[in-house]
Amino acid sequence: MAIGLQLWGLPFGSEEFRSVVSFGWPNLVGIIFLIGGGFTDNWLRPTLWAGFVLVLFGSQVAAGSGDWIVRTGHFAERHGLIIIIALGEVVVAIGIPVVESLRGQDGLPSETLLGLTAAGIMAGLLWWAYFDRVFPAMEYRAESLDGRDRVEFARDIYTWIHALIVAGVIATAAAAEEILLHPKDSVQVEFRVMFAVGLGMFFGGIVVAVARAFRRVAKERLAAVAAIIFLAVIGGSWDGFVLLLLVDAVLLISIIAEHVRIESPNSTV
Repeated sequence: MAIGLQLWGLPFGSEEFRSVVSFGWPNLVGIIFLIGGGFTDNWLRPTLWAGFVLVLFGSQVAAGSGDWIVRTGHFAERHGLIIIIALGEVVVAIGIPVVESLRGQDGLPSETLLGLTAAGIMAGLLWWAYFDRVFPAMEYRAESLDGRDRVEFARDIYTWIHALIVAGVIATAAAAEEILLHPKDSVQVEFRVMFAVGLGMFFGGIVVAVARAFRRVAKERLAAVAAIIFLAVIGGSWDGFVLLLLVDAVLLISIIAEHVRIESPNSTV
């Protein structure tokens, strides 16, 4: 449908029209692989689905050399909304433990309230970490590019790297839900790993995006990832809400430190 609408809105035979065609037909083949895999079993299903992934990735690589109409404001706004939707998963993760705690009880235990507060702060810090600086910076960088440079930038940032960032938020939300269900208990190793990996994907994706856009290293973000991994390793005996509070402290310190460094009069960003 999307490919058809693009072809309908473009002059027949134009460079943009040919780019959509060259991008569209491999994706149609990939969709056939995807649907076909759902109706098969044994070795054929993973083979067809692997073929779908390869075709999809190959068509995206090839799309970078085509001519496309890229409206940077639309790209930034749309993908920013996707981040907001993903952050909504953190809010949902907060709500589920509330329901579980209220079943058969007169109110919320203090440890649950502490965990909910820490998780809510974490959601706000993740929002701040993306929308305060990264969101406008990526849009500004895309706007400064033209032609195929802009096309490649939009593909790299908003298709590939954004997928990593969104997946990180979702993994973080899933781990936070498990932590909040038992905030007074120590966090099982698999959920500590999920929590650290999720935040690492979120901040790591931002580090990669900044490097791609400005050829700079977001040092504070890397330090935050390292600190969170360290907390996940040594925090096996900690209560869940303690781990959340410490992670909040790491996120807050890293964001403030980055802000101070970049806003410094002698900063070269």
